[in-house]
Amino acid sequence: MARRRKTHQSRSGAAAGDAAVGAAVSERAAGWTTLLVGLAVTGYLFVANQRYMAFEQYYLLNIALLLWAPLVVILVFLRRPPDDFALTTGDLRSGSLVALVLFVLFLPVIFVTAPTPPFQHYYVNALLRAPQGSGAISAFGRLDVGRLIFHETVFGFYMFAWEWYFRGFLLYGLKRLMPTVAAVLLQACAFALLHYNKPLIEVVSSFFGAILLASVALRYRSFLPCFFLHWAISAAFDGAVLYHFLHAGAAPGGFRP
Repeated sequence: MARRRKTHQSRSGAAAGDAAVGAAVSERAAGWTTLLVGLAVTGYLFVANQRYMAFEQYYLLNIALLLWAPLVVILVFLRRPPDDFALTTGDLRSGSLVALVLFVLFLPVIFVTAPTPPFQHYYVNALLRAPQGSGAISAFGRLDVGRLIFHETVFGFYMFAWEWYFRGFLLYGLKRLMPTVAAVLLQACAFALLHYNKPLIEVVSSFFGAILLASVALRYRSFLPCFFLHWAISAAFDGAVLYHFLHAGAAPGGFRP
């Protein structure tokens, strides 16, 4: 009887060992898959986003590849729940509080940079002005409130996809393949790369911002606080840029991008 019990325990231990090996292989496969998909998506968008696209076309393409492509990979090919990649609430209350504090701390940066010519040129002409942007500013320089609401709504979906891709899919997938620090730095490099067309100071700062956002996602086990922070900063920046644009346009000799 004792011998049978020992044999059973031995077999159970071997099975547990085999399961552990299987889980380790699966983790590594998930990491490699994330790396390959990340290289493909980031590389393709880096090239595709250099070409002219209408506002809706640009954001439809980017949201499809940044949001839906990783979800399909996780659910269909990796057969894992999305919460394995931070698509979950995590410690949402504490994470949201930290996001709020970081947003308040970032407001002076918005105040200082929004009126400068590089940011006025990029955000007004590329993002807000018709016909190449969302049309929140008409071709004649007038504010269209309806289109501005449309603009911020689209950017909400875009920021959700953006943060899910970098601080969820890439970060949590890559750290299965490499040390967490390396995963943080690699997703930060990809993040900065897709800021390529923006003002230089924003491209450089985006690398360090990605590291900060990654630390928030890891600490609170969710990318959602990063999404809240990024969308709030984006909307505040648009508001500041518009304020200075409209105010300068009304003043004699004011700056007009």
